Amino acid sequence: GGNAAGRGLLESMNDSLRHRGPDDAGVYASPCGSAYLAQRRLSILDLSSLGHQPMGFGGVWMTFNGEVYNYRELRAELEGFPFRSASDTEVILAAYLKWGEACLDKLYGMFALLIWDERNRTLFGARDRFGVKPMLYHRAGTDLFVASEVKALHAAGVRAEPDEHAWADYLARGYHDHSEATFWKGIRSVP
Repeated sequence: GGNAAGRGLLESMNDSLRHRGPDDAGVYASPCGSAYLAQRRLSILDLSSLGHQPMGFGGVWMTFNGEVYNYRELRAELEGFPFRSASDTEVILAAYLKWGEACLDKLYGMFALLIWDERNRTLFGARDRFGVKPMLYHRAGTDLFVASEVKALHAAGVRAEPDEHAWADYLARGYHDHSEATFWKGIRSVP
């Protein structure tokens, strides 16, 4: 509940992933208090502060992990958008603003992304087709927690309780990436 509590929880989750992005950290809290986004950034394409995440434009905010290989071609196709950075993150944001969820059909790379659209209060999330970048989630009533590592969900208060079925599948058959199940109860993986 409340903006301060939500922001504090998100910062704890974000701090648990400091090793994933030592260059920068950011948090976005929606004005309505319905959504919070956080990012640990490892600067690769745009080393300036203009690549800071979560990144927003026109009431749409996003956080992104990975790399889109064809971002230069997409940027040319999105001529007219007022780009400020040289990042692939901003290209994805512009693509979403132009094509909505269909922007995924144009992205080639390895990525996991979350987009909060304040205009209609919707959350859109996706992974690349091969699932290179992880996206894990936990539902608690009407709350949804999403992270790239289990430890961030544990930092949000999700109990570290093993999922016996997932462990049995792994130990007996070697299965470990065949379903949405993870090795932890209550934590799922986006397919």
